[in-house]
Amino acid sequence: MGWPIRPAPCDPAAEIRAAAALYLPLYQAQGLGLQLALSPDLPNRAVLDAQRLRQCLSNLFSNALKHTKTGGVTLSARPGAEGQIEILVADTGPGIAPDLANRIFEPFQRGASDQPGSGLGLSITRALARSMAGDLVLLPSEQGARFRLTLSYGREDPAPSAGPAPAPTRTAAARVLIVDDIATNRLVARTHLRLLGLETDEATSGSEALEMIRTSPPDMVFLDMNMPGLDGQIGRASCRERV
Repeated sequence: MGWPIRPAPCDPAAEIRAAAALYLPLYQAQGLGLQLALSPDLPNRAVLDAQRLRQCLSNLFSNALKHTKTGGVTLSARPGAEGQIEILVADTGPGIAPDLANRIFEPFQRGASDQPGSGLGLSITRALARSMAGDLVLLPSEQGARFRLTLSYGREDPAPSAGPAPAPTRTAAARVLIVDDIATNRLVARTHLRLLGLETDEATSGSEALEMIRTSPPDMVFLDMNMPGLDGQIGRASCRERV
């Protein structure tokens, strides 16, 4: 499927730092490091979809976090081929078995069977990268997994002189209720949703979620489909009755 891409002028290094800053507390909570090595040769202004860049990085940070128990993750970024940015994300996890190297980019492939998640992150990231005339590939590595993300960018054209732009109209961010009994899943979901500019509340059980919906209805509910006591299928019907 195609992904809508909305290029606009941005600072790639600032976008990378912002995505890393959201994940740093998650890494620190698990005793892991998250290091950045950004080349001074990165363009200060590039025309690309900053939201999609952050989404790609969020998926890579989330994937590394699931599979890394000690050590941490290093992200390096530099200019690649003409008009491209090259980003390397390397972790100190167990790496990826050779028989999975080609399958990990397929939807619903999660690597080790005991890992949480839907198995969509790498597939989505590759699709987004290719939508921006780049790619996501797995590189050979002696330790852990090492991914190379490339994105193409344009250069900002000088804008004609114009009067001051009208002040933007502020609107309240949509509020999403995250319902999941696993704390790590809630943290990852919250990080992804905040990248999209959404506010979040959290519930750890179906009954708690229903009470929160009754007293302060959210705009959306992000619901785990497999929870003890009240799973997503029953909860979805109950939400419809109460909202």
